[in-house]
Amino acid sequence: QLFPRDVDPRAASTELVSLDALDLENTSVLQPSGGTLMMSSLPLQQNLTAGGELGFFNLDQPNHLCTGFISAAPNFRFDWSENLDELILFFESEADTTLGILAPDGNFYCDDDYQGADNLNPWISLAPTSGTYYVWVGSFAPDVMVDGLLTITSDTNATPVILTSDDLN
Repeated sequence: QLFPRDVDPRAASTELVSLDALDLENTSVLQPSGGTLMMSSLPLQQNLTAGGELGFFNLDQPNHLCTGFISAAPNFRFDWSENLDELILFFESEADTTLGILAPDGNFYCDDDYQGADNLNPWISLAPTSGTYYVWVGSFAPDVMVDGLLTITSDTNATPVILTSDDLN
């Protein structure tokens, strides 16, 4: 259950790419109005397109089981400065996707399947610190782009809609 059902042959590279190779300054990155995400604006939902040529598994980050292909530029960026115990991010689509977040402290969070085969949509919980967060959504092949909905909320009971392998085309 921990591995993709079909491994893309382009995922075989063992050469790791530094997080510095990510395009964090890309001006076309989507962000909330003013760039700052506030408690009063939660939950925030944003339509995004997942996918790209760079493998999550090729990034020099701690979760080497993180799979999927992303673009070098993040899909979404936000600033956070409020006190909150837990921030929840998840992505919902009709295809199996992955979610990655680079936090201001340099920690990289990644999720593939929220509940293994019981829910293929990704879900991440983190204790937010002040600063800029970068969010990537990946697809399972570099030539596949997937539309879906990113949700950012403080509701610790919020989870993505259930997506199983039976739901995939």
